[in-house]
Amino acid sequence: MAEQKSTTMTDSLSNELVELFDMKKARIREDKELTQKANEAQRDIRLLSLMFRDGIPDITMSVNDTESIRWCARSQQLIYMKDDHSQLLEATSKEVRVRMRPFLKDLVKKAKDFYCDN
Repeated sequence: MAEQKSTTMTDSLSNELVELFDMKKARIREDKELTQKANEAQRDIRLLSLMFRDGIPDITMSVNDTESIRWCARSQQLIYMKDDHSQLLEATSKEVRVRMRPFLKDLVKKAKDFYCDN
């Protein structure tokens, strides 16, 4: 009886350890994926900044009610703005860069529209 109880506890411990390491592996995998996406977003941010330096005027594009992306022609940098706070888009967290990446294409379209209208 004591042996059976010991075996049950060992099995329970083993199961808990397996779950722990599965969770750890999943988190590492998710972090690697986020890092890869953030690096891709960083590359796009740098490419867009380089291309916009060739005379694109100030452009601001709202992402939602509280966030926007702004191209500042004077500093020649992309600025991420949330509420009353702003920082370089390149310097934002991985999550923000990944979330803002799809809107970079919209910013380019807005710049194209500026040139079509003028």
